[in-house]
Amino acid sequence: MKFHKNVVCAVALSALTLAGCSNSETDSQEKVDTAASAAAKFGTSTTESKSDSESESEAVSFEDAYVKSAKKEDGMTAVFGVLKNNTGAEVNIVSASVSVAASSYELHEVVDGVMRPKEGGFVIPAGGSLTLQPGAEHIMLMGLQEDVEAGEDYSVTLNLADGTEIVVDDVPSRSISSGNEDYSGAAH
Repeated sequence: MKFHKNVVCAVALSALTLAGCSNSETDSQEKVDTAASAAAKFGTSTTESKSDSESESEAVSFEDAYVKSAKKEDGMTAVFGVLKNNTGAEVNIVSASVSVAASSYELHEVVDGVMRPKEGGFVIPAGGSLTLQPGAEHIMLMGLQEDVEAGEDYSVTLNLADGTEIVVDDVPSRSISSGNEDYSGAAH
């Protein structure tokens, strides 16, 4: 029975690993739902992020934020969630960093299936929001110098064009099946 369970888990994990990065929101959500249902089937729990920066005193809150778990050898990972502008004026996030040792942190977008740095940063209209997700805008950590373990919490720092720095603490890391970007041949 134990051997059978290990084989089933290995097959499920392999299938999720092969899923890769998609630029379709529906496809990405289906992959997350599939991973959640597979985890439930095999007795593994999944949790929603409770690390939201919901303070209205902050210009920007980061709701449902999470860092995709990764091994140092993977070389990169990303941060996803919903950035919400709590002000009456446009907000421009020009850079970000995460409490994970990495060579660089970049704001990225995916256009026509090609991932690239987001020129000008993330602009969020007054009272609006921007969803960071696999296959779209996201915060990229490149040159990982340590593992990003599922279940660990990290801090994300958002730097605004006006010089404001917003720190979002207790952002969990979780394992997801999408977002396995490949930089070979990508224009950077």
